[in-house]
Amino acid sequence: MTTDWRTRLEDALRECTAQSQLLGIQQTESADRRAAAIAAAAASRSPTTCASRSARSTRPSSARQRPTFEPLAGDLADRLFALELAELPAQDPAVWQGLAALLSGVYFDAGWIAEPGRLIAAEAADAAGHGELDPAAATAIARAAASWTRVQALAVIDAFRARNLEALPTTAKA
Repeated sequence: MTTDWRTRLEDALRECTAQSQLLGIQQTESADRRAAAIAAAAASRSPTTCASRSARSTRPSSARQRPTFEPLAGDLADRLFALELAELPAQDPAVWQGLAALLSGVYFDAGWIAEPGRLIAAEAADAAGHGELDPAAATAIARAAASWTRVQALAVIDAFRARNLEALPTTAKA
């Protein structure tokens, strides 16, 4: 009698195992068929058709369309600096020349981002103290740098680093 219930239990276990394996195979085959159908549907559509369909389905027709490209970060910085340079007060060409000589030997690191105007003024004072820059020119540079906003000072530094001195506003000589 003990053998009888064991045999029935083993038979039931084999049947369950076989059914679960069959079910697993059927589920795998079903998933493979669905994946193939999705891939075929995607291949039959062009990328622009898919994009235009998704745009139509998610946006109202009156919504403003986003640009198809994102400007590069460098391009944004160049445009920002150009706007800031245009708003700078004009300086005597001698001030820009003195600043060009001063900044040519300076190593710029991330520390310059916080207070570029103050650091330019400090560099001018150091150069005047070492006899590398005329004290009057150093005073003019420090006064100009102190009046600039952070972005304007960074724009000036960028103009010198890019050798774009034409972008700097100058006063006309009398």
